[in-house]
Formats: sequence, structure tokens, C-alpha cells
Amino acid sequence: MAQNTFQEFNGILTESNVFNAIITQFHPRIHQAGFQLRTTISINDFEFMNLSEQYDFFYHLIDNLLHCAEKRITKTDQSIIITCKRNKSFRKIECFIPLSTQNFDCDFDDNFASKYHLKIQHQKLEEYKKEKIELLLSDLQPVK
Repeated sequence: MAQNTFQEFNGILTESNVFNAIITQFHPRIHQAGFQLRTTISINDFEFMNLSEQYDFFYHLIDNLLHCAEKRITKTDQSIIITCKRNKSFRKIECFIPLSTQNFDCDFDDNFASKYHLKIQHQKLEEYKKEKIELLLSDLQPVK
């Protein structure tokens, strides 16, 4: 039972309260699709945004990722992994979703991409059965 509880709430326990709220809001959709979410998002990764901007950013990030991942037809690995790497002037968010068994492009919403000046790159990682979606946040306030 402890293992089930841990798996059920694993994605909710991050260092960012805003990100936790978004994960909680999307939890029924994540659970219904059978996804397991893992993340290393830290509270300090997005300190350059106010709470409202963080909420909007994370909401659209998770919504877009789920939209892409829900199109996947795979039962072997249903994990979604989100990491953030940063330096003084940008953040690189790496998202790993199940690799598609079909050929299609997984495009993020254009409004989301343009609002945050995102540069988005896709890469198929056949050996890991994942698709990597890299989002570069640029033209924003540098890390203090």
C-alpha cells in the first residue's frame, strides 16, 4: 500500500508550490492516461517569474506535454520526465515522453511558445523508447 501511495503522489512532491498545484490540478488526467510523472523542477529554477507567470507557464507546459503524450500508443513505458537545467541567462527544460509508434509531429501550442520566446527541439531517443522535447527559455530576465 505504501508503494501505491508513493506512486500515486510522487509527482506532487516537488520544491515548487506552484508546480505542485498544477500537478494536482492535472492529476486526474495524468492518472486516467496511466502516466507516471517524475520531475526535478526546483523552486529556484523559475524565480525570475512571478507566481502568476509561473502558474501560467507550468499550466501550459503540462497541458502541452499531456496533449503530446496522450497520442502515444505504448504500454511499455508511460513515464513523463521533466528536468530543468539553467545558467545565468537561460533555462533548458527537457521533457521525455513515450516514443510514438506512429509518425507524427508533436507541436506545442504556438501561443505558448511565442509568449515565452521558447525555442523547441524534438529528438527521438530510440534506445530509451522516449521522445525528448527540449524547451529553451530565452530573452527573459537572467538568473540573479
